[in-house]
Amino acid sequence: MCSKIKMVFALIGMVALWSPSAFAQINVESFAAQSTESGWGAYLKGNGTFMSGNVNLLYLRSDLGVRYLTLHDSDGDEAENAYFKDRVLLTGYYTRKEAAETILDNEWYLHLRYTRMQWKHVGADFYVQQQFDEFHRLISRTLLGTGIRGVVFNNKRVGLWFGSGYMAEAETRNLPELSEEPVDVQNHRWSNYATLSWHIVPDHLHLSNTVYYQPRFDDFNDIQALGEGKMNVPVSDRISLGLSWVLRYDSMPPADVEPLDVKTLGFINIILL
Repeated sequence: MCSKIKMVFALIGMVALWSPSAFAQINVESFAAQSTESGWGAYLKGNGTFMSGNVNLLYLRSDLGVRYLTLHDSDGDEAENAYFKDRVLLTGYYTRKEAAETILDNEWYLHLRYTRMQWKHVGADFYVQQQFDEFHRLISRTLLGTGIRGVVFNNKRVGLWFGSGYMAEAETRNLPELSEEPVDVQNHRWSNYATLSWHIVPDHLHLSNTVYYQPRFDDFNDIQALGEGKMNVPVSDRISLGLSWVLRYDSMPPADVEPLDVKTLGFINIILL
């Protein structure tokens, strides 16, 4: 494979009702959707910025992902994508931002998931997650869950799959001194997700979006929700335009944390070589 140099220019960054941190909920499907070939795959990314003098800034970010796939036998239909049979995913990241000795972001997470698709369209998920998020007052967040997974469409034009099941959640929170909220919280949630990948105009316009909806079993007014997506418009073989968005909602967040986070970003990808 020939090497390529890609430049990404962020043209539009617009944030509304956005706390300085990243977010407590994680979209694992964004990495899972990239899995199309059997065997092992992995990536490790890291970047950082350090500035001192008139402007003092520190930014660190690292991402990792490891996956293993086995596939169902193909039925020979070229319009269909491959159906995986077993999938193991490990994904995580670490982020820290400081400006003028003020911490703007400090968080990390690790997520391990095993999915067994006994049949092409029906299977089960099993997962565990550990997380820290200073600006959402999360000293520790541990998740353990399982559920069914279904595939509605898996062709070259449209992909649509979903999951639904049980998730246990245990949090230890760093609350203000006068807060009457409990420091340690254990919840049992009904976790649901759906992912759409749609080539609206093949080779010219692609839309992908994932939605999570996670109410508590004992209080359906306590909701965690997430919507994350991207639209990509290839202009040529080397240039593409795009727009990405993230919306996260927690109906009962910790003290001093906003319930709604919204982030949008416009971008241009240019492959030079």
